[in-house]
Amino acid sequence: MVFNTKLLLAIYCVALVFTFVSANISEEEIDGFVEEHNKARKEVGNKPLKWNTTLAQYAQEYADKRVGDCAMEHSMGRWGENLASGDGMSGAAATKYWTLNFSYQETKMAFNTKLLLAICCVALVFTLVFANISEEEIDGFVEEHNKARKEVGNKPLKWNTTLAQYAQEYADKRVGDCAMEHSMGRWGENLASGDGMSGAAATKYWVTEKEFYDEKSNKCVKDECGHYLAVVWGKTTEVGCGISKCNNGQNYVVCSYDPMYQPEDERPY
Repeated sequence: MVFNTKLLLAIYCVALVFTFVSANISEEEIDGFVEEHNKARKEVGNKPLKWNTTLAQYAQEYADKRVGDCAMEHSMGRWGENLASGDGMSGAAATKYWTLNFSYQETKMAFNTKLLLAICCVALVFTLVFANISEEEIDGFVEEHNKARKEVGNKPLKWNTTLAQYAQEYADKRVGDCAMEHSMGRWGENLASGDGMSGAAATKYWVTEKEFYDEKSNKCVKDECGHYLAVVWGKTTEVGCGISKCNNGQNYVVCSYDPMYQPEDERPY
């Protein structure tokens, strides 16, 4: 496996988790990873990368497993991967090391186990998700979900780009008919459609089902309440959504949830 500046540097840096996901890494450290990767990519004319918390979590879990031996052995997972270790090595320093050494080296450098950085990099691009949905739209989804969750004492959800990509891809598939048919995927899912419907508006619409949830019996009464329960479900920790414009002019909104709401499970809050 050769890294040459003329070759594609399609690398997602997934070292540790975002500050709001984990206290193990600072925003400054994340910026170091991303800036050095994108500096190298700019030199060869490739698009910049975006940080992904799902990949970061995978990298962090593997880094934690290697604390005992600090061995430069790959995780053999589903994504591409780079490893490095060194005394006080930062994310920026590790990335510079990879881009300055054109051949892939299984080099063991002197290390400090307390400052181990086992850094995984993956060749996945999520830019298509962000081409269809703005930061303002994302904020609308997250704020309205967490407003409803706060009312029942549940922890706030975090935005997940993997879920968002899945949701966006399914929303795009429904452009032709705008049908309210679930994707039957691995995650929980809410659907909505309407003229000019935003993420915030769709979420508010799902939350209107709150009146049909009976806490005493833990069941929906008089009408459906499953969309509301998907929004506030206590075990759910992450959400990602997408919006497409159907051929009939309406917006089609999809939100994916992980873990998904399970009707037979315990109470939602």
